[in-house]
Amino acid sequence: MARIVIATDVDGTLTDNRNILDLEAIKLLRELKDLGAEVILVSSHAFPALSTLAEYLGFRYFVAETGGCGGEPWNPLFIHAVTNRDRILNILRDNGYYPTGSNRFRLADISIRPPSDPDKAVIEIKRLLDDFDVDVVYSGFAIHIHRKGVDKGYGLRKLLDILSIDGTVIAIGDGLNDVPLFRVADFSIAPINAPEPLRRIATVTLPYSFSMATLHALKNIVYLFKFRKFDLGVLENALRS
Repeated sequence: MARIVIATDVDGTLTDNRNILDLEAIKLLRELKDLGAEVILVSSHAFPALSTLAEYLGFRYFVAETGGCGGEPWNPLFIHAVTNRDRILNILRDNGYYPTGSNRFRLADISIRPPSDPDKAVIEIKRLLDDFDVDVVYSGFAIHIHRKGVDKGYGLRKLLDILSIDGTVIAIGDGLNDVPLFRVADFSIAPINAPEPLRRIATVTLPYSFSMATLHALKNIVYLFKFRKFDLGVLENALRS
């Protein structure tokens, strides 16, 4: 059986609608890890947050900060940080945009508190930062500013290259920041509450929201693993049935 990489987002994917971690989903991921899959958390959260989460949950590798850094708990194997960070933050503050509490701990990207209309804010921030080599994305939880060309898809591929891991990538996510992750995956799964651009490119969109969709997907993946029937075509049929 070819090596399988489960690349999963955290917020809204491994959490419920209250943003509480779904322990049953974690149990299934740990079971897949024991069965031989490589489980990699891929998040826009800060590197220290992912270090702590991965360490306590028992997952060795992760990608953090919208692909800007990744590695093992407390040991970044790569960092592609936003340049001119202080200038950017000053421009944002002058225009009424303020960093989240996690921003002081970030190694690579910049995290901004979302206003009441985050989509409009993304457009405005892109305009304000047009002279900088950055892109802007709303994750559903915060607005993230990261280097152009650096995103979740880039970060996952960078980590897999560093680790010399070659396998079939199954991606699970729920936000616009997961679009690049889905584009580099061999198979991708979105919940029904995901934004339309993500659902449009997902291999399968499940009729469940938040971690309930992830639970449904992981149960099927574990079943196919256990009975040595794992195949992307079989998985797609199982999820669509």
